Amino acid sequence: MTAERGKRGPRNGARRGSQEIRLVAGPGCASIPPSPPANLKAEALDGAVRLTWDKPANGACVSEYQVTVVAESAQRSAPLPPQRTPDFAVTIQGLQNGQRYRFFVKAYAARFNGGGESQVAATPVATCSPAVLPSAPTSLVAAPGNGNVSLCWAPPTNQGCVDEWRVAIRVAQQDEQRSSPTQYRRYNSPACVVISQLTNGVLYQFSVQAYSNSRAGGGYASVLAAPVAPIKQWTCMPVPSYYPLCAAAAAGLCAPLTCRQQADAGKCGEPWMRVVDASSRVIVQHCADVCGCSNNPGTTAAPSGRSAPGELPVQAFDQVTAESEAAARSVVSASARAAASYGSDTACCATPARPAPARRDFGFGTEVTAGSGVVVVGGQDVVSSRP
Repeated sequence: MTAERGKRGPRNGARRGSQEIRLVAGPGCASIPPSPPANLKAEALDGAVRLTWDKPANGACVSEYQVTVVAESAQRSAPLPPQRTPDFAVTIQGLQNGQRYRFFVKAYAARFNGGGESQVAATPVATCSPAVLPSAPTSLVAAPGNGNVSLCWAPPTNQGCVDEWRVAIRVAQQDEQRSSPTQYRRYNSPACVVISQLTNGVLYQFSVQAYSNSRAGGGYASVLAAPVAPIKQWTCMPVPSYYPLCAAAAAGLCAPLTCRQQADAGKCGEPWMRVVDASSRVIVQHCADVCGCSNNPGTTAAPSGRSAPGELPVQAFDQVTAESEAAARSVVSASARAAASYGSDTACCATPARPAPARRDFGFGTEVTAGSGVVVVGGQDVVSSRP
């Protein structure tokens, strides 16, 4: 008995020579998160799609498979109610024929609260009869763009088989001197397509035909649309440190207000400070270094106030005395002066305009009009006369 027990060896292992071999349990499928379902396939049916798949390639345990469906059109981008199944196949019912859907299948493991996901796309198709002439496409709409038009349509309502969709593009308003040929394009499935290389502002007619090869034809629907260029945005052109001269300042009869004075007085949006050209949608903002530059034609540029950095010298005002209007025009452009308009000279003058003294040479002296009297200055004699 003792000899026989020695031949069997240890109970939990096998001894070979001086080595002992033991069997140890592995981690199992529940210890790793599932990879995506393998071999996901979609079969298009009438108003439905059947999905089939295999278990994850890494052999992980799966609690259930979660299926999410999303329609790819812009009109219905929200996901449909999700479905759960322990099987390797499911049929999604209640889908719209001709609408392309995307299907997501997740191998879900409760232990990891997730898992890998695969996806596939398919379009349900109605059972059709080659003997039936397709009716016109439904729900045809056109959305104008910049040099293009987006067309969207749905399948016909009858049971005719549609092999392709033919789109004809022609100018709706043909000129007798100029005529554009009709363009034709073909598509395999109903959805939304972009017709490009069009001229903005030209009205086009788009006709979409549900074409059957067996019947050599099919119904069509038409829609009118004209591509449009995007609206030009307002632009503010900053002009720092000077603004157009008024008549009194241009003639040198007063000291013009500086940019800082205009900003402190809240006059940054006055017509001579902010010239708005509605045709070109351009705003010229003078004294922009203290007034700012706003692209909104309905609002004036906000003065920066005294907290702004020190004002730069105002060109032609602080540094140069304008001796004539011609000198002023050399600094301020003629177009800016033409666009500017002062309500009065006091709107641009720091001090009221004062006439220059009248002078007349008498040979031995000069007559100067001062106040209510006349003073003649010459040599050492000073002669004054009053009325």
